[in-house]
Amino acid sequence: MPEENPSRTPAESTTEQRVSRIPGWIWLSGTVLVLLSILTGLQTRRLQTELSGLTDQLREQRIRGLALDAERQHHEKILAILSSPTTREFVLAPSDASATGSPPIRVFWNQEKGLLLLGDRLPQPAVGRVFRLWVTPKSGTSVACGAFRPDREGKTNFLTTSKVGPGEAQALWITEEPKPGSAQPGSTPMWKARIR
Repeated sequence: MPEENPSRTPAESTTEQRVSRIPGWIWLSGTVLVLLSILTGLQTRRLQTELSGLTDQLREQRIRGLALDAERQHHEKILAILSSPTTREFVLAPSDASATGSPPIRVFWNQEKGLLLLGDRLPQPAVGRVFRLWVTPKSGTSVACGAFRPDREGKTNFLTTSKVGPGEAQALWITEEPKPGSAQPGSTPMWKARIR
């Protein structure tokens, strides 16, 4: 027969008996609930990581889509210039020792649609420099019409506009200039064409 502790109150004895009488299935259920909440937390963390990865992929796809749309628009403008009956064609011939051996650059100029330069196997400008297109009007000073760099293979399909139209121009030419640009040319023409 168990001995009773005289220092215990009857309420403490009853509580102890209740605790010892908790069935095993309740302990098992509690353990299962704890394990389920741990697994749910791990699953939530995994899903958040996957969602973050999918969000990054979606952002990359949007950027890629915007780039493709810009490229499509660029090619549509090129096609519009090339197919217009009012487009005039000129050839910028190499005129500087640094461009010697370079092929000529073809220019397609449409008053409303813009100027298109097509070149292949062009040299690369020096680091920190670009090729700048200039238009010399029949009266007045030369006007810069934009800057470009050929791609790694030396190709360009540079689109730009000019304040001076083909009917008002006497020459087109390209120089190598510092990247930020300059209001007036700082070097001799590497390619040039006389407009007639």
